[in-house]
Amino acid sequence: LLACSPLPEPPDAGAQLLPDAGPSAPEVDAGVPQLVWRPGGAVLQQPRDHHASLVVARGGRAWLYVTGGTDGWATLHDTIERAEVLDGGSLGPFQQLGRLPQARAGPTAVELGGHLVVTGGLTEVPQGRYTLDTTTSAPIRDDGTLGDWVAGPRLPSAVMHHSCDVVGG
Repeated sequence: LLACSPLPEPPDAGAQLLPDAGPSAPEVDAGVPQLVWRPGGAVLQQPRDHHASLVVARGGRAWLYVTGGTDGWATLHDTIERAEVLDGGSLGPFQQLGRLPQARAGPTAVELGGHLVVTGGLTEVPQGRYTLDTTTSAPIRDDGTLGDWVAGPRLPSAVMHHSCDVVGG
């Protein structure tokens, strides 16, 4: 099951947002794996924002995939870059892995049933930019490369900057 939803409505003007760091941050449970940001030398071949990223593991190796995005809205990207996650959590160099069937900014990407699934986002055609209700997937091979892209089911509505979770798959 792949469940996708758009971002929730923004909080009311009077809502209080709780800090997520600093002295009032919750205590860290030593038994729970922690995500640690380590600045490193890995640099995307095409700098981008509004992309989707995920980590996929196969056969004792793991890769960080970066799909789609834009470069400050000058260009919408259809490229996929990948870097190997090395021992200790640093990244190897990014390399272009392939292309999406169409450029997408603000999509979401998940691994589902051995496939990289990319959903929604914003694309561009000669008439302008529009939000997508489409999904597309490619099989992830044991070496982390991707097979051919196949169109998937349509989402109930066009979405951008949404989230997707995989349940039971």
